[in-house]
Amino acid sequence: MISYLSRKNRGWLLLGYALITLFALWAAIPFYLVILTSFKTDADIMTPSARLVPQSFTLANYAKAFLGTPYPLFLRNSLLTGNTDDSPIGTQAEECFGDLISQDYNLIAQTPSPTGCNVIGSTGHNLIGIFSNVLDFQLLDHGGATGTLALLPGSIAIGAGDPAGCKDELGSVLTKDQRGFPRLGVCDIGAFEYQVQTFLPLVKK
Repeated sequence: MISYLSRKNRGWLLLGYALITLFALWAAIPFYLVILTSFKTDADIMTPSARLVPQSFTLANYAKAFLGTPYPLFLRNSLLTGNTDDSPIGTQAEECFGDLISQDYNLIAQTPSPTGCNVIGSTGHNLIGIFSNVLDFQLLDHGGATGTLALLPGSIAIGAGDPAGCKDELGSVLTKDQRGFPRLGVCDIGAFEYQVQTFLPLVKK
């Protein structure tokens, strides 16, 4: 059986569709403005007379969102060195950028200008500056399950860790390094504990 809507019922149905469409458009306006604003420059956003269409489109805000994390970074007994600036505009500091919350006994490579990181927190025993011959930046098999970057002989990081022992995020003392090698005496800064090699003299009989 085919049923037909009366002209009056069709009118109410069309009116309902129109109201739903208008409500959907009204609800979408805030999302549209947020997305539109994300493509505006700072100067365009601060313009007193708001524009529906940006004067110039930019992706800089998205670059900031992905390259500059708002989450705090905590470092304890860690090495922060040997990094490079791979940002699209190439103006970030090479080693780090933004706030860095130190829990002490870190080595942080920091150029005089730009300084890059704003190091806060416990900083009394940090080594901050430009240091040479800290690490061998070749990722090699030095034992253990993963490749590691070895401390070089004479590295300033050797024996510069916490005298009470290098600790994990819960404050427990780490008796071994990343490779599973023992921490000896005052631990070294970083995941690699430098092992002094000793050789016995060869005696001929």
